[in-house]
Amino acid sequence: MPWHTQADVARHSKAASKSKRKGKVWRKVANKLLASGASEGSAIRQANAVAGRIGSRADRMYGRKGK
Repeated sequence: MPWHTQADVARHSKAASKSKRKGKVWRKVANKLLASGASEGSAIRQANAVAGRIGSRADRMYGRKGK
């Protein structure tokens, strides 16, 4: 089942639910994995990992790691 809204993201990822940008990336990754035949659980785990690596602009500028 593809995910379309920020509410869908919020059920599966705290980090991605706090930011529109992270939510958009989360949905894109998860939906692409589902389309390629991955299970929902696998798609959720991988999308959480990708969204978790996205940092803010200040983090990139000053070398801080994102949560």
